[in-house]
Amino acid sequence: MIVSTRTEVIVDINWTALADELEKKVMTKLQQDLIDWSHDRGMRAMFLSDASNGLEVCEKIVEGNWHQIEDRIWKMDTAAREYIYEWIAEIAGDDFFDLVR
Repeated sequence: MIVSTRTEVIVDINWTALADELEKKVMTKLQQDLIDWSHDRGMRAMFLSDASNGLEVCEKIVEGNWHQIEDRIWKMDTAAREYIYEWIAEIAGDDFFDLVR
């Protein structure tokens, strides 16, 4: 081929805005879980741990390195990890993961 064309895609992500929106979802879920499980200390402890992990993901998001973010997410419990992925897709769009990988 003598001549070819190439399209360059530039992805600009506002990592701080993503972290802020994700943090809101983590905290809202924690507040509701603490109400729903007000008589079960074990469950409350688990939800506090999940929220703490979620906030750690938010801290990684601000740094903007997707590989480190995903590594931190994969260290979470399964249910909490699924919430994080769902919320990121809800906030940033379904194609977000294709763009950052």
